[in-house]
Amino acid sequence: MPEARLIAAISAALRMHEIGTKSPYQLYFAAKGKSGGSFGFMQGDLAAGQDIVTKTFRQILADADASKADIQRYLDKLSVHLIGNPLSSADTKFVNNALKTGSAKVDAMDQAIAADVYSDLDKCIEAAAKAHRKISAKALLYAALWINMSGHPSKLLTWLKGDDPHLQHPLPKPPQLVGGSDMRGYLMATDYYTSNPGNAAHLDQSVQAGALLLPADT
Repeated sequence: MPEARLIAAISAALRMHEIGTKSPYQLYFAAKGKSGGSFGFMQGDLAAGQDIVTKTFRQILADADASKADIQRYLDKLSVHLIGNPLSSADTKFVNNALKTGSAKVDAMDQAIAADVYSDLDKCIEAAAKAHRKISAKALLYAALWINMSGHPSKLLTWLKGDDPHLQHPLPKPPQLVGGSDMRGYLMATDYYTSNPGNAAHLDQSVQAGALLLPADT
């Protein structure tokens, strides 16, 4: 896991990137890919097959005295690809109230999901260290957002080791100290940002939200 003093900054960046300033204790509908209903600042997706997300949702609704039949009914509606909210106003209000009351369980789920991102950041730090490089704190914020978006790093590790990741645009080898601009440059050369350059502004905004919490000596 990255240094404890960096975790708050990484979490803030992830939160801004996923839900902005909205509450994590409500349902969201991304309407992208195969997304279903989601909740939490890490956007635990009920359609993604993550056991911890489904388990947390079941526990929270059970705590709110929902019947097993109603819990299953909610899951059946929310755990498939959605382009909007399939629940009635009354059901939405009930579920959102339950998520708010069960905020501690939502927080625990978020931290468990974030732990996977931290684990992948460790791999990036280790890959860089083996090549006698370091990654700055701001660069780690960019890397965390990318990992959360795209999954376990592979080409990023290749680049940090000093090898060619074969991206859309050729990149120089990373410097001895990989700074925020270096990591951003890597991301802008990926297929995703080459195809969606307009999304870079939100990426930068999210990194800046996390950077506000970085220790002064990083």
